[in-house]
Amino acid sequence: MTGAARASVAVVVPVYGNAATIDELVDRLTAQLDQGAVDEVLLVDDASPDGSWELIAHRARVDARVRGLRLAHNQGSLRALVVGCGHTTADVVCVMDADLENAPEDLPRFVAAVEAGHDPGSGVPVPTPHPPPGRRLAPPPGRA
Repeated sequence: MTGAARASVAVVVPVYGNAATIDELVDRLTAQLDQGAVDEVLLVDDASPDGSWELIAHRARVDARVRGLRLAHNQGSLRALVVGCGHTTADVVCVMDADLENAPEDLPRFVAAVEAGHDPGSGVPVPTPHPPPGRRLAPPPGRA
């Protein structure tokens, strides 16, 4: 995208079993909304069994720039992304997971690259010192 007008930007996030990370995720995405890097956040609940929808619905009531969509049945993250992308009219759509492995703070760099005419890209998660909430790593072979 080139030209003087800034592209509108939406972030679509599929959510399944991410109740432990929703508040931090939305706080960090809201900071991007406040800075003008992003115009809209769509959180698509893929029939999470853990209360994710209630958190999403609350955040959407508090901030009109945050929208929640709820799938009636678990259909997978790809379907959640398709539904979310179908509910925005933004010029640029960024997709990210709800587990905080991708930093919302990287969004301005991606948008700037797209606006400069570069092809879409992807980020590489920064290693964390512990697994994200809800994930357990198996012990190394021979250590039970």
